[in-house]
Amino acid sequence: MDTVFNPILEVRNLNKSYKDFSLQNVSFSLPEGCITGFIGANGAGKTTTINTILGLAGMDSSGKGVFFSTHITSDLDKIADVLVLIDHGSILFEEEKDILLDSHRMVKGSARWLTEKARSLFSSITETAFGFTGLTGQPDQVRALMPDAVMERPLIEDIMLDAIGKNAPAAKRCKTAAVTGPHDTF
Repeated sequence: MDTVFNPILEVRNLNKSYKDFSLQNVSFSLPEGCITGFIGANGAGKTTTINTILGLAGMDSSGKGVFFSTHITSDLDKIADVLVLIDHGSILFEEEKDILLDSHRMVKGSARWLTEKARSLFSSITETAFGFTGLTGQPDQVRALMPDAVMERPLIEDIMLDAIGKNAPAAKRCKTAAVTGPHDTF
């Protein structure tokens, strides 16, 4: 992640194994002065990561920051500066929230616009009898191919579920998922 913030906590190559779960080379940083959202579905590894960090030798830092662990992403839309997504014990992305959201678009339009070239510009597409909705990280190229498409800024949840869907084993992938439950603040 390219940022001008000084990290007050850096986690590098954190590994922790249990019988049926493991953290795998988890690396991220907590920028000074930022609220960092640590997101992932239930069982993704958020609590294991935090508990493992807290079990390490004490940190000595004069900087201040907030590390907010949740799977309720609407909380983070309002307060987070940085997002770190964990799934199955691995970090999928670490990015400034606004850069992440500004670089993606939810696109809606006619399914007949979905040529092979157009499809390659989307990370996920859902088609219905009424058209399609898709997530893209290449909005300028999509706009050039589909000038009449509706483009909207995605929610954190849209990007998170897309990234988790790509990370899931093929047998466990699904097109939709609900993100619900309590959150913890550390």
